Amino acid sequence: MVDSFRSAAAPRKSLLAWWLWDSGGAAFSAVIISFVFSQYITQAVASTPDEGTTAIGTANTIAAVVIALLAPLLGTLADAGQYRKRLLICFTLGTVTCSFLLFGIEADKSDPRYLIMGAAIMALGGCFLELSGVFYNSMLPQLATRANVGRVSGVGMAFGYGGGVVCLVLTLFVFVNPAIPGLALPEENGLNFRAIAIFCGIWLLACATPLMLTAPRQTLLGETTSWNPWQGYVQIARQIRQMWREDRLSLHFFIASAIVRDSLAAIFALAGVIAGSVYNWSAQQTIIFALLANVAAALGATFGGRLDDRLGPKSVVIGSTSIMIVSGLLIVTLNTSTMFFAAGLVIAALVGPSQSAMRTLLTRVTPPGRENANFGLYATTGRALSFLGHGSFTLFTVLFSGSRWGMLGIVSVMALGLIVFIPLKYQHQRAVPSPAGQA
Repeated sequence: MVDSFRSAAAPRKSLLAWWLWDSGGAAFSAVIISFVFSQYITQAVASTPDEGTTAIGTANTIAAVVIALLAPLLGTLADAGQYRKRLLICFTLGTVTCSFLLFGIEADKSDPRYLIMGAAIMALGGCFLELSGVFYNSMLPQLATRANVGRVSGVGMAFGYGGGVVCLVLTLFVFVNPAIPGLALPEENGLNFRAIAIFCGIWLLACATPLMLTAPRQTLLGETTSWNPWQGYVQIARQIRQMWREDRLSLHFFIASAIVRDSLAAIFALAGVIAGSVYNWSAQQTIIFALLANVAAALGATFGGRLDDRLGPKSVVIGSTSIMIVSGLLIVTLNTSTMFFAAGLVIAALVGPSQSAMRTLLTRVTPPGRENANFGLYATTGRALSFLGHGSFTLFTVLFSGSRWGMLGIVSVMALGLIVFIPLKYQHQRAVPSPAGQA
C-alpha cells in the first residue's frame, strides 16, 4: 500500500505555515469562545447571566449538529477532488468574518437582538473554525514523516496554545485592564470588548494567510470523481459499514477518542464556571489562570510530541489521561482554591499531549487518500458524543447540589473514555531516527 507520509523532511517554511494556522485559530477559540467574549455576552449583553448562558448553549448545540452533519460530508468532497485548499480558505475566512461581525454586539441589556446575534455569530464562527480544522488536520501526512509525525503535531499544538497565551496577554493588558491608562478604549457600549473581536479577526487572518497561500497538495488516488451531497452521505455510510467489517481498529478509535476528547473539551469550557462559582475568582484571576494553563499546555504538547514518536500515541493518551483523572479527583476531594489552581495546571499540561497523540494516531492508521474523510468523521464522532461531558457536569451538579461535584461528572466521562481506549489494538512501530535538521 502507498504510504501517505512524506519520505523526507518537509521544508521548514511549510511546517511554519501549518503551525501558524493553529496559532491563529487559538485567538478565536481561547479569547472569543472560551474565556473573554463569551463572558462579555453573558455579563454585559444578556439581561441576566442565566439568559446569556442559555442563549450561548442553544446556539452551540445547533452548531454542533451542523458540524456533525457537514464535517464528514465535506471531507468526502475534498477527497473526491482537489478541493481541500479551497475549503480551508473558505471556512477560515468565514471565521475571520464572524470575528469582525462581533464588533457590532453592543452592551445593551434592553435589546435582546444583541444577545441573539452575539450568540449566533459566536456559534457560527466556532462552526467555521472546526470545519476548517478538518482540512487543516488532514494535511499532517503531507508535512510529516513516520519518524517525526508526533513532533510535528505536538509543535503545532504548542503553537496553538502559544497563540492563545499571546492573545490573552494582549487582551488583558490592552483591552480589559490597560497597562497604559492613557491608551484605554472607552467602555461605553462595551467598545473595549468589541474591539477584542476585531483584534482576534486580524490575528487569525495574519496567522492563517501563509497556509492559505502555500497549503500542500493533497493525496489523491485515481481520477477526480463527480460528487453530490446524497452520494457523500452514502459514501460515509459505506465507510462506516466497511470499517465494521474490515477495519474495527479505526471504528474503535473513533468511539474511544470521541469520549476522551469530549471530556477534555468540557474541562476547558467549564473551568471558568468552576473557578467563578466555587472559588469566587474574579475575571482577571480567571484570565491569568487561562494564561498559565495555555503556557502549560504548550510545553506539554511539545514534550508529549517527542514521547509520541518514542513510545507511540496510544501510550501517551493512556498515560496523560490517567494522570488527569487523578488530578480531577484531587480537585473534588480536597476542594481548595490552591488545589484547583495546581491540579488545573497539571491537567492543562496534559491536554495538549493527549489531543496531539490522538491526531497522530488517526494519521498513522488512515489509508492514503482518506485523510479528509477520516478527519471529517473524527470531528463528527466528537460532536455526536458532545453531550457527555457537559451533561455529566450538569447531572452531578444537580445531584450533589454544587458545581464542585460537576467536576466529578467530567472525570467520570474521562474514565469511561480511558476504559474504552485501553483495549485499542494499535501497536506502535518505532520509526528510524529522523535525518539531521528534520523537525
